[in-house]
Amino acid sequence: GHGATWAFWLAHYAAMVLFYTVVILLPHTSLRDWLPARPSFYLYARGMCAAKVLLLLGAALALAGAGGGVCLFGVTLTVQWALYAPALYATFLADFFFDSGPFFSSDVKFEREEEFYSHLKDAGYYNEEEEDRPAGSEGDVPPQAEPGAAPLPG
Repeated sequence: GHGATWAFWLAHYAAMVLFYTVVILLPHTSLRDWLPARPSFYLYARGMCAAKVLLLLGAALALAGAGGGVCLFGVTLTVQWALYAPALYATFLADFFFDSGPFFSSDVKFEREEEFYSHLKDAGYYNEEEEDRPAGSEGDVPPQAEPGAAPLPG
């Protein structure tokens, strides 16, 4: 039958459960400074670990010949892939695509923009007096002649 296939999936998901378990436990070790600080990352890891445990259980039951194992495996895999893209977006990309809208306060957007631009200001990219354009940039403003001087060519 399909014993070798289910044995492969059993070994694969056992390794994945081990991996996600280590990721979940690492914040409680001295290596926590090397890990992402965002709580959504650990929520993502817990969700993936739970899905892998269910897939592991489904593969084990299918390998043992229980009919419910194939069903558990199939349903879990379908739900995992259906939720995978939204989980990735919420965990890793939502902050990068933050935009004002009916669900976001303009104050929050302003604070995020200030935080972003504060790094540029600290690096000396923006003048303190002229925060609207980069330092050394003349922009689209034409040079003005001093009063009483000959008009500029152009």
